[in-house]
Amino acid sequence: MNVQGKIIKFEPDFELHKPKITLELTRQDNLGDFSKLKDELVLDIEIKKHREKRSNRANSYCWELLTKISEIIGNSKEDVYRDFISHKGIYRQFEIDNSAVDTFKHLWSQRGLGWLCDTLESDENKTTIFAYYGTSSYNTKQMADFIDYVVQEAKQLGIPTETPDEIAKMKAMWIPSI
Repeated sequence: MNVQGKIIKFEPDFELHKPKITLELTRQDNLGDFSKLKDELVLDIEIKKHREKRSNRANSYCWELLTKISEIIGNSKEDVYRDFISHKGIYRQFEIDNSAVDTFKHLWSQRGLGWLCDTLESDENKTTIFAYYGTSSYNTKQMADFIDYVVQEAKQLGIPTETPDEIAKMKAMWIPSI
């Protein structure tokens, strides 16, 4: 069950030596679900900051431009996306044993279309990996930078783009999905 609310009170219980949290829920329609769990000895509880769903408009616009770019240069939109990820995307660089490279690359790429790996063999035992993250994991600034890059590339190919104000609105609504 997933609900929204806020923390009203946080206090120590000096008798049990455990903290207590009082929550205020935004809706009452889930109370029956809570009553079913009332007598459970242990529950898994996750409390995190609420975030609105990511902007579909920013994502759609990005893919719209990627599609137009792909039509002009003669590659698939997926290949253009991967190419842009490898040029402008967020990555982590690290070294792993040569024997683990293929397994790592396979598992990393299973996360999604933009989850790429570039390798640079460092020596006979270790390989340097550049592991690129797909845009689904980007925060607002990272996605805004990526969209700016896609827009810049589209403009260089003569593709009409939205106004800077409209693009700024789309980028501002981007919320990470992770």
